Formats: sequence, C-alpha cells, structure tokens
Amino acid sequence: ERTRAAEARAQQRATERAEERAAAQQALEELRAQLERAHADHATELAAARGQAEGQVAAARQAADERIAKALADAGDATAQAQAEVERIGAEAEARVAAAHEHAEREIAAARLAADERVGRARADAQAAVLAEPGQLGIALSVPIPTAELRAHTGPIEDALAAVREIDYLLEAGVAEQQARQPWDIERVRILVHTVQQQAWDLAQQLRGLPGRYTGSPQEQAADSYATAAAAVYGAFLQRIAAAVERLAARGDSRDAEIVEVVAAMLDEHPWRDAG
Repeated sequence: ERTRAAEARAQQRATERAEERAAAQQALEELRAQLERAHADHATELAAARGQAEGQVAAARQAADERIAKALADAGDATAQAQAEVERIGAEAEARVAAAHEHAEREIAAARLAADERVGRARADAQAAVLAEPGQLGIALSVPIPTAELRAHTGPIEDALAAVREIDYLLEAGVAEQQARQPWDIERVRILVHTVQQQAWDLAQQLRGLPGRYTGSPQEQAADSYATAAAAVYGAFLQRIAAAVERLAARGDSRDAEIVEVVAAMLDEHPWRDAG
C-alpha cells in the first residue's frame, strides 16, 4: 500500500513537473513572440522614421537647390543689369568726351583762324605802311617787348625779330654810306640770313599759338597783343629789307652784288613774302 502511494505521489510530482515545464515552455514561447513583435514593431518604426527623415532631407535639399537656383538667377539678372548700366554710362561718357573733343577742336580752329587773320592784317598793315613811305628807311621800328609772364614762350619770336632787325640795320648802314664806307661783313650777313630762313617756317605757328597758351588767364590778351605787334614789326622789317635791297641793286656798285644776291634769295624763299 505504501509502495502504491509512493508511486502515486511520484507520478503526481512527475505530472506536476511536466505541467510546470509545459507552462514554462508556453510562457517562453509567449515571451519570444512578444520579443519578435517588439522587434518587428521597432523595425517598422525605424523604417518609417528613416523614410520620413529621408523625405525631409530630400525636401530640404530640393528647397535649398531651388533657393540657390533663384539666387543664381537673381545674381545673373543683377549682373546683366549692372553690365548694361556700365555700358550705358560708358557710352554716355564716350559721347560726352567726343562732344567735348569736337567742341574743343572747333574752338581751337576758330582761335587759329582768328589768330591767322590778325597776323595777316598786321602783316598787311606793316607792308602797306612801309610801301607807302619807301624813303623812310632810317626811321627805327619799335620792337615789342613781352611782359615777364610771357617770356617763357616768346624766346623764338624775339630771336626772329632780332635777326631781321640786325639785317635791316646792316643794310640801312650800307645804303646810307656812300664813298667812305666799311666793307660788307658778308659772313655775318650769311649767318643772319640762314637764321632767318630757319626761323621763318615756324614763326607763324609760334605767333598763332602764343595766345592759346594762356587761354582763360589774364595773360591771354597780353599774349594776343604781343603776337599781333610782333607780326606787324616782323613784316615791316622784311619790307624795309626788301626796299634796301632794291636800293643797293639800283646803285649798281659791284661791292654790293654779293649782299644783294644773298638777301634777295632769302626774301624770295621767305613764306611771309610768298603769302604777301
């Protein structure tokens, strides 16, 4: 009886242990299922979050690209507008410079024409005065003296006046002397004639250009007056020299022949004599 009771108890304990193992196994299976569901849910949530994040990143990138493209387009438009403005301003500046240049050229041409006319009138007046009184060779001509402000630019003009004045003086002395006279200083006359020939071609330009060096300054009128007076006196000296040469040639003295030839050649080639 005790044996059967022990076996029954053993059997009962075995059954209980089997039930406990089955319950534990079931609990383990349920726990494993829960873990798997949790993993699946987590993976789903992670995938959703990743997809959302990727979508947000893509949207942000697209928005950034659009902003960059718009900024580049705006910058391109601004650059084009700036370039167009620069070109417009450059064209206007070039037009103003061209207009100013044209105006300056007209002013220079008008001033040069006026100066040429004044010099021409002064030369004509001087020639008329000398021709009206051809016998007055002994009367001294008054050489104009430039003011101190003009001296920086009147050197060539003063030299030209000095050269013709000295030729005039030498010829007048030769005309005045009769029997008792000194021989001609032919080398001195040749040097003076060469000097006059070298100066003659630039003198008119020097006279015309002198007032223009002082445009807009108080010295402009003084320069104009000096240039006009210098042109008149220079032309008068040439006329006196021509009259003296004619007198020497008419005198028929062989001692005058070389002087007459040298000075007459100078007068024939002188541009002022051609213009007159």
